[in-house]
Amino acid sequence: MSPAASKPAPTALEHAFVVTLAGGPPIGAFLELSGLGVQIAVHEYAEGGANYGTWKLPGRVTHSNVTLRRGVTNQAIFFDWANSTSIESRDVLLFFVGPDRRALHKFALTAAYPASWSGPSANIGASSAATESLEIAHHGIVRVGGYQSVPGV
Repeated sequence: MSPAASKPAPTALEHAFVVTLAGGPPIGAFLELSGLGVQIAVHEYAEGGANYGTWKLPGRVTHSNVTLRRGVTNQAIFFDWANSTSIESRDVLLFFVGPDRRALHKFALTAAYPASWSGPSANIGASSAATESLEIAHHGIVRVGGYQSVPGV
């Protein structure tokens, strides 16, 4: 048996997304992150007299909302942030943590604020865990550094 075949698959605790608000201590580890993306509008321009094709020109850049999902915890920071009467935008740091607890990738969401929060939903008869999710709107994504320690982890 080859060493690669005998190595166990990574567990959820070995790979996670650790989140901090405005560079503070970690406030949670998430097992699912979706929506991390950038879209660039493409405008086609048919130049007069040029019948061989059209020019494709870059347009406005938009960023998808990012959704984080995790098992329910006793931390209420995301609910409190989303349920606040005055929504405060904050920079959010996302660390993709490897098995050695170091960040493989780090992204910053600038001027982020909660777009929606959904609380625990569970079915006693189901085999899945109760989860909560937070959808975050933001003004842009910045990739920061490379392999580094995660504060507080």
